[in-house]
Amino acid sequence: MNGALELKTFFRQSYKFKNETDKNVWTVLIGAIIYLNQVVGKGQRSSLKEYINELVLPALEKIAVSDKKAGTKKTAAQDAVKEQLRGMLFACAGTLGENEDVINEAETLYGQYKKSRTSVSPALAAAAVSVLAYNGDQAQYKDFVQQFKKATTPQEEERFMYALAGFRDK
Repeated sequence: MNGALELKTFFRQSYKFKNETDKNVWTVLIGAIIYLNQVVGKGQRSSLKEYINELVLPALEKIAVSDKKAGTKKTAAQDAVKEQLRGMLFACAGTLGENEDVINEAETLYGQYKKSRTSVSPALAAAAVSVLAYNGDQAQYKDFVQQFKKATTPQEEERFMYALAGFRDK
């Protein structure tokens, strides 16, 4: 078995990481989830979405809870890594997991972002844009085209350019 796992073994093992808050661990897990999403058949898609939500949402919640607790101060680098992880988990749950709560939160975050570009962390703004593109319609697409055209920074331009490619509806 050249390093390959049976799918049920992978699922069983990956559930052990649902409370993990290490970005490197999630980078590997989300990479595997993206691969699974590419190879599952239509009949298995709802099971995969359920798996994604059961795996990702506890970690996303754990990060939110840790933000609310008073504790030791973190460095700016630690906060940045945590925000990157939050963005990764949020994007995974809202796209491949198609979680309605996350999609709704993405709409709220995007509304805040449009009012003030600094009101939402860059990682979470990118994740919200990604989620809305994945689940978006023609009106959302047109809005993102306008946002791309009026971008004031290369990062913002790139964010919307990549999001335009993320729409599933042709």
